[in-house]
Amino acid sequence: MFKRVTAVLLLIAFVLSLSLTAFANTEQVDVYDKEKNLTRSVVFSIGLDEYFVDGNTNGIKMDAKPFIENGRTFVPVRYLGNALGVTDEFIGWESPKVTFKEPGFPKVELSVGKKEIKSDGTAKSMDTAPLLRSGRTYLPARFVAEALGYEVDWDADNKVVVCWPAGTDKPDVSNVVDHIKGEQPKEEPKPIQPGLPKGDPDELIAKAKPFDGKPFDFGKYDVYDLYKNRNLKGADAMHVTVNDFGANGIRLGDRTVIHSVEVTPEGIITTTTSLGNMGPETYLVEEGNLVRYHIQPALMGQPTKTYLTEPQYIYALDSNDNRLSQPDLTKMPQIILKAPGGYALIIDNPIYKGN
Repeated sequence: MFKRVTAVLLLIAFVLSLSLTAFANTEQVDVYDKEKNLTRSVVFSIGLDEYFVDGNTNGIKMDAKPFIENGRTFVPVRYLGNALGVTDEFIGWESPKVTFKEPGFPKVELSVGKKEIKSDGTAKSMDTAPLLRSGRTYLPARFVAEALGYEVDWDADNKVVVCWPAGTDKPDVSNVVDHIKGEQPKEEPKPIQPGLPKGDPDELIAKAKPFDGKPFDFGKYDVYDLYKNRNLKGADAMHVTVNDFGANGIRLGDRTVIHSVEVTPEGIITTTTSLGNMGPETYLVEEGNLVRYHIQPALMGQPTKTYLTEPQYIYALDSNDNRLSQPDLTKMPQIILKAPGGYALIIDNPIYKGN
């Protein structure tokens, strides 16, 4: 009888120990999710406008799609942050800088065009930089996720990025991948912006549309004296729109081609080929044809490059040589790009909103 009671008691103790272990594991997961805010898995798919959290096939919609550039996956700032546990109120945009500062996470800082990421003040080099496309800022998913405490894996066969908390086993997201296979468009998604023009710089310049300009009309434009008497003195100008560049761009002299220009409130995106590795000077035309805002030529570092000119770096002085406030690109009717040799393009601003 004693042995039987003892056996029953041992069995009850064993069952209780299993229950307590299960409870402890559940409690650990709860603390992990709620206090650290780390999701157990996040899946982004190239060209698909939704992402998937914790193995749930009901995706969260985005108004922009991840894409690949220079071998890296880029995701819009807000959605990348939200997916990894950073809420909107703790995402800071101070162009060109983006900051994630969610309590409980490292403070992560990046800047458009800069190949560096900071985590709690410690800087790390990246092999790519945040991008500005069609007015949206996109961040390299891997570097941001790792800075926030995640591991990242790229599934090349299915074109998906999987993120999960560092130090834990990679989750099984096969159900999400299977779901995505049925959701992905059959055609390859179009890139947000075409890649750089291919070919030798001399060839790119030779096949570009020729410049067809007239002497710059200083009677029409009220140009700041310094630019009138030096920078734009003797320049010829050609009036175009952003749709006039065509497939091969417009040739400015025998050393420069402007392939394309895109204007957003966050900056002017220009693709240029230059034998001198220098982009054009940029001027803004204010209402009333006033030309005061200016920035020096961009140092490209290579013959062909797409680069961003941000408003905060385009400056102007008033009559007392005091610096004016940062320009609002939506209030500038035209943009002037001037290449060496006195060739200027006067471009109608597609985002100009008027008074």
